[in-house]
Amino acid sequence: MRKRLALFFLCAFFCSLAVSGESRPRFLTGDSAAIPVWLVSGPLAEALPETDLIPREGDPVGGSAWVYLHSGGKPVELNSLLPGRTSYFYAYAEIDVAQVCEPVFHFTTFSPAALWVDGKIAARSRASTYQNVWETAAKAEIAPGTHRLLLKLEAKEKIAYFGIAAVASQIDGKMQPFHAARFAVTLQDFTPARRAEAIGNSLSFLSEPRFIDGEERLRFYLRFLAGMPELQTPLCLKISSPQAEWLNATGKPESFAEAVSSHLLVSVKPQVSAWGKATVAGELLAGADVLATLSVDVFCESGLKDSVARLRASLPEDTSAETALARLSLEQIDLLTASRVNRTFKYGEKSASLVERAELALAAAREKRDPLAGARGIQEAAYICDADNSVQPYRYYVPLKPQTEKLPLVVFFHGYVPSYNKLDWMKIEPELAAAMEATGCALLLPFGRSNTDFLSIGEVDVLRALEEMKKRYPIDETRIYLAGYSMGGSGVWTMLSHYPGVFAAAQVWSGRTDYFFWHAETYERNLASRETIPPWKRTLLESDNPYDLAATLTDVPVRAAHPKDDSLVKYGHSSRIFEKLKPPLGQMEFLTPPEGFGHWYFSEEMNKAATYRWLLQHKRNSPQTVEHITYTPKYGKKYWLSIDEIEQWGKPARIRARIDADNKRVVVELCENVRAFSLNFIQARGVESVSFSAGGDRFEIKAMPRAGIAGEFFTCRLRGEKKDLSKTATLCGPVKEAFNSPFLLVVGDGEKNEANAAQFVKDWQTFARGTPRLKKHGEVIPADSEKYNLVLFGDPEENSCLRKIADRLPVKFLPDGYGVGDREERGENLGLCAIYPNPENQARYVVLLDGLYYGQSLSFNHKWDLTPDYIIFSEATDPYDGTNTARLAGFFNSDWRFDPNLSHRPQAEPLPERETP
Repeated sequence: MRKRLALFFLCAFFCSLAVSGESRPRFLTGDSAAIPVWLVSGPLAEALPETDLIPREGDPVGGSAWVYLHSGGKPVELNSLLPGRTSYFYAYAEIDVAQVCEPVFHFTTFSPAALWVDGKIAARSRASTYQNVWETAAKAEIAPGTHRLLLKLEAKEKIAYFGIAAVASQIDGKMQPFHAARFAVTLQDFTPARRAEAIGNSLSFLSEPRFIDGEERLRFYLRFLAGMPELQTPLCLKISSPQAEWLNATGKPESFAEAVSSHLLVSVKPQVSAWGKATVAGELLAGADVLATLSVDVFCESGLKDSVARLRASLPEDTSAETALARLSLEQIDLLTASRVNRTFKYGEKSASLVERAELALAAAREKRDPLAGARGIQEAAYICDADNSVQPYRYYVPLKPQTEKLPLVVFFHGYVPSYNKLDWMKIEPELAAAMEATGCALLLPFGRSNTDFLSIGEVDVLRALEEMKKRYPIDETRIYLAGYSMGGSGVWTMLSHYPGVFAAAQVWSGRTDYFFWHAETYERNLASRETIPPWKRTLLESDNPYDLAATLTDVPVRAAHPKDDSLVKYGHSSRIFEKLKPPLGQMEFLTPPEGFGHWYFSEEMNKAATYRWLLQHKRNSPQTVEHITYTPKYGKKYWLSIDEIEQWGKPARIRARIDADNKRVVVELCENVRAFSLNFIQARGVESVSFSAGGDRFEIKAMPRAGIAGEFFTCRLRGEKKDLSKTATLCGPVKEAFNSPFLLVVGDGEKNEANAAQFVKDWQTFARGTPRLKKHGEVIPADSEKYNLVLFGDPEENSCLRKIADRLPVKFLPDGYGVGDREERGENLGLCAIYPNPENQARYVVLLDGLYYGQSLSFNHKWDLTPDYIIFSEATDPYDGTNTARLAGFFNSDWRFDPNLSHRPQAEPLPERETP
């Protein structure tokens, strides 16, 4: 395409004198009447006096200079020029009209603006109903001749943008388009090279549709966009492609004068090969002179379908990275097919590249080689997740310059965008790649299952993408960093608190840290609070809440930036956790940017090399003292110390231990609610014993590590004997944990169960961008219990898989309700959701779903996050969070037994009304 444009400009340059001999050319505005040619100055620190300016290109103004800008009739973006503070821009244009007219100047900006016509104020923009958008329309009577427009733009936010057009004119009492009124834009000092550039920016050659079948007729456009110099010689287009033929009677090329759009109807007969692609080419002529050769590709619909079907049929059954990349390519083609926008504009080209990538990936799979081995620069890869057998993408960047040492890695989390899917999500822009190149860092962008807050299954995605990256490249384990903004910033805080000791440092922009602070207004409005919500909900929330887990983050360097005028994530999310993590309590740095950026401050910093140089100052080292807090053994590990079992479920477990190198021992100084812990002798080098002096207990345990065996652990049990069934890092609940490892939906008989399973599939597809495995209960084989967590829909009479194990579960199915342990709940329209180790294979879970479908008032997002180990619920919902109201809910204890102290029945009476002051 660049070669075509270069040829276009070169031809236009030599033909320009033949096309027009004007020294002060007129730029036609096209049907849109958009003003395409400007002189722009800025950014300026201060506004200038509104004088009768007649600038020339290169003239100085307020520390800046007037610069020529040709926008082709599109909005003008000045984002790259923003200095990070309030600034001003001026834009100057001249219009030329042939007769008296009354134009309506319409302009849109992302900040306040004002328009002068011939030195007199014509309009000031006003805030619209859309956030951060300013717009206005100004009507003015204009006499024949040349008139001056001056636009002043005040830039405060992350975007500096303006678009201005004269949308209509009134001539003889009738509204007419401007080209009918001979409305044009003029400019001084216009060179032949500038004229060639203007022609190139003002024409496009395209067809509709871009996809065809058989001998379908296509309408081709040689479209004049805006900003083309007025020409003395008419242009014409001559089709030269051997695959296209004219449908008009004469066979002569159509022509158009003075840059008015031409529509050329041709018949294309594509030669369908591996997949049908045809190129229609033509010459753009000005008289006898060839200005350019233009071409457009069209594609055959059936050819694409045949190629995709052939590739899908040849997909191997394995879960290799090569097969994953091929599967991802085919899924992305499906997403393209479903998108009308992509189908219209880039469907063909993108689909062709995806088909080619899928073919290369499958060839690599047959040859047992990695198609991305050694690849540098911007790449996209994929893996197949064992949880639901879905293919998940990730993107990464590896510096082009070869490295002699292991690569530091920045794991970057994107923000929340509802439309993100496996095709269209955060890309590695050139500016971000340049920052990585400058610092020598590799970059990993996990998809995170789109908008999961990088929690739960999104967290699984991050860890798997990180492992895939380590397999492919020599990553320095001591220099893995986290960075993220908005939702991604929240994900950074959560990953740090769940996996302390993995990441060397973190950079956060506007990250949420506290669920309760995030929902404070909703809680207040519904007379609820952290103290009044059910204890099982409080436990679930606190176990994922960085603010409550801050004690485990004190030894990781974190730099957070959060503007006070952030309207999406409140400033207090960062300022409040800073009080817990500021030196000497922790190693957090906190930056409050100047006001004016709002939530979008991250765009100022995320592409700067300095941001990542700060991260590179830090290296992960195993500390002599480790302090950790967790609500679940799943997140029990920190450096060389691990909480393996919790004494009383529902309360946080805390431990603090230090290495006494002189005496070759670990000294445990604090140990609360811990039943068993372990330490890694390889990381805690030289340790031979454990000295315990916490909570009034004092004793010493001699350890006998086997030297040289990586990962050797010593376990210290403080309370009771090890049970056959206990809550461990891999088997601890609650319900959502069943969906983070391989699971299978097992559907019982009946329309209700089929509907509930269908709703689960729909929710999972929307939330987690995957399709769960599903079987009818009669199709389940013994091997399924070995491989999967079984999600059982229905009661024992409806589901034979549940019937086999029902008498070994602590859950009872009653004719008119349900029971857990020694408690029962009866009534109409109840639902049950529960998790328990599968009696057939206690390394896997069973999840019981019966009756009402849980979370009918919730969106698909995080639907299962507030389900404990069991909940019997009604149709009513809790107003402060939209979850189904529990009739009975709670956790099993650390031995997976029913404990009445962990079981909760909400109060029957409503909360007392708050007095109004």
